[in-house]
Amino acid sequence: MHEWVEISITTDACGADIASALLIMIGCNGTVQDNGGGDGIVVRGYLPASDEIVELVDWLYRRMKVAHKEGLTKHPAKISVNLIERSDWEEQWLSELEPLMIGRLFLVTLPSLEGKASPVLEAHSRIKVVISAAGGFGTGHHPTTRMCLELMEEISGRFVGADVLDVGCGSGILSIAAAKLGARSVTAVDIERSALECTLRNASLNGVRDRVRVKLSDLASAVDGSYDIILSNLLTELVQRLAIQIHSKRLLRTHGVEKAYWIASGIPVHKFDEATWRGELAKLGMRIVSIRRDEFWVAFMAVNERR
Repeated sequence: MHEWVEISITTDACGADIASALLIMIGCNGTVQDNGGGDGIVVRGYLPASDEIVELVDWLYRRMKVAHKEGLTKHPAKISVNLIERSDWEEQWLSELEPLMIGRLFLVTLPSLEGKASPVLEAHSRIKVVISAAGGFGTGHHPTTRMCLELMEEISGRFVGADVLDVGCGSGILSIAAAKLGARSVTAVDIERSALECTLRNASLNGVRDRVRVKLSDLASAVDGSYDIILSNLLTELVQRLAIQIHSKRLLRTHGVEKAYWIASGIPVHKFDEATWRGELAKLGMRIVSIRRDEFWVAFMAVNERR
């Protein structure tokens, strides 16, 4: 059973929509609201437990404080955090999720939502990725996943016949998208066996099981060979560790291709100084060629060019 963090923001009617938007911005797949028993409205969001939670809550507190200072809320917000196990709340927001159109290419949906996509004609022209949320892994509605898929779209033609490595595969959404873009093989690795099992289930659900193989690994430590494209949606420190592994293990292919690509996401904006990241990656033989940002997260694509 995965541990989750319940983040509760107690505010007034004016601040409820702001609180809900901020919780979704930091990665909550959905929020629920209820009357706080005279103390106002309580808006709750849920995230998997991680080392980033303290920083995310601090960011929420500062944003709600600014909202009160600017007169957008009548009273200061109160924020509390509670560690919980996956429970009925997940089924509640899963039942309210809609199919998600990402960029020009992708339609991400749950098995129970097939046929619910709208408009129908646009949905039918997209690459459909069906993701079961069983096991507590992501459904693709997190902004870091969305940015990964948008960056994959930028080089969609490069996936045809490519060998792809997905580090920290989780639900397998990036692996499946890579296979559906035409990848010859996808190696999906994760430190959790349950993630590998979830990835295989979803690969079968999408009809790409024959091209997706899984491997238990702490980042890429147990990975051999070289790849045309590496995908990773991880915490900042893990992205930094993976960069070193990519360089030291020569995981990005340099022979027979003009460029090999690494797409990385999951970096909070306050931890992404562009000049610093460009400089550190240059030392490792990689060059950033594209950056995606939303209000809280950053993703980038780097190339390892043949020298």
